[in-house]
Amino acid sequence: MYFSRSGTPSTDIDTSFFANLDIKGYVATDGRGTVSGTASGADSSFKWVVHCFTSPAMKPGDYTMVYYQGEYKVAETSVSVTAGSSTSKDISGSVETGDTIFKIGDWDGTYVSYSNPC
Repeated sequence: MYFSRSGTPSTDIDTSFFANLDIKGYVATDGRGTVSGTASGADSSFKWVVHCFTSPAMKPGDYTMVYYQGEYKVAETSVSVTAGSSTSKDISGSVETGDTIFKIGDWDGTYVSYSNPC
C-alpha cells in the first residue's frame, strides 16, 4: 500500500527491499519473466485495440493468454514464463459470426447496445 497527501502517487516505487523480508511466496523481479508479442485479428472498428504488448514481470509458470474484443473472448493460447527471461508469444483471433439475420450493436460481448434510452 502507498499513501500520499499530495495527489496521485508516483508509480515508480522501489520495492526491491521485499526480496530481503523472507515473505513466503514472494518472488523478486530477477526471478520473474515477461511475455511480449502482438495481438491481431480484432475488428478494425475497435480503435482502442493495442496490437503490441509486454506483460508485467510474472512468476515463472504456465499461463493462459486470452485475447478479447471488448468483453468477448476471441482467442486463447498457453504461454510458459521462465525466470529472468522474456518469452515471445503472439496471439490472433477474430469473432466468427456466421450468417447474421439480425444484429444490434457490435460483436464485443457487452450489453451496451441493448440499453433502453427511456
